[in-house]
Amino acid sequence: CKPEFAIRLLEQTKAIFQLPNVIVVYSTDIVQLSHSLEGVYGSSFVGRAYLERFYDKRFELQRIMPLDYLEFKGLRVNRGHPFIDIIGELLDYKNASCRALNRLFDQIRTIFEFIYISPSYSYRTAEVFPKFALLPVLIVLSYYEPEQWYEVKCGHSFSSVYNLASHSKRFLNQLDSSIIEINESAPNESLLSEKSRRDFVDGVCALIYIGKLNDPRVEAVNKGNFLFANTFADVFFTLRVQD
Repeated sequence: CKPEFAIRLLEQTKAIFQLPNVIVVYSTDIVQLSHSLEGVYGSSFVGRAYLERFYDKRFELQRIMPLDYLEFKGLRVNRGHPFIDIIGELLDYKNASCRALNRLFDQIRTIFEFIYISPSYSYRTAEVFPKFALLPVLIVLSYYEPEQWYEVKCGHSFSSVYNLASHSKRFLNQLDSSIIEINESAPNESLLSEKSRRDFVDGVCALIYIGKLNDPRVEAVNKGNFLFANTFADVFFTLRVQD
C-alpha cells in the first residue's frame, strides 16, 4: 500500500480496536511501516513509537529462508549441490521476499531439473563450473539487475556477474577449484587473487556469449585447449529458455 493509505487505514480503524470482545491481528513489516510514517510526517517523527498505539502485544515471526520456502513450494532442494547452495546464498544476500521467490520458482526448478538430468562426462570442477556455478548467478542477476543482465547476454560487459557472485562462498569455492584445475597449479595468493577470479569469470562469460576462441579473455582461461567440453551447449540453451 502507499504510505498515506496504510496510515489512513490504521487511523480510521483504530476505533474497532476499542470494542469489547474484538481481537484484531495485523501482519505487517513494522520496520517498513514506521518508515512510511516518517515519510509522511517527517524524519523527526518517531514512527515505531506511534505504532505502539495500535497494538497491545507484538509477536516477531522468524525470517523465512529462501531455500526452505522453495522446498516448501516443491523444489527438489539437494543441499550440497553447488547450484542449489549458490542460489540459496545469493537469494539470502538479496533478502528475497516471498513474492520474488514465487516469481523465480518455476525458472529455478526448470533450470535445475534440466542440468540435474543432463549428462556430465567429467566431474572436474572446471568443466561443470558454467552450469553448476555460473547459472545460478545469472538467474539471480537477471531478476534483480535486469540492466546489467542485458549487458551480459549481449556480450557488452561481464563485470556485474562477479560483483554479484562474490557474495556466495560456495561460488568462490567452485571458482577457486576451477582456476587451480585450469592452471594445473597448487593454490597460491596470486593465482587466487581478486583480479584472477574476476578475469576467470569474465573469460568464461566471453566464451559463452561471444564465442571467439581468440578473445584474450577466453585464451586466459582456455589453457591447453580446455574448452569446458559438454557444458556450453547446455548453458546456452538453458539461458535461452530463461529469456
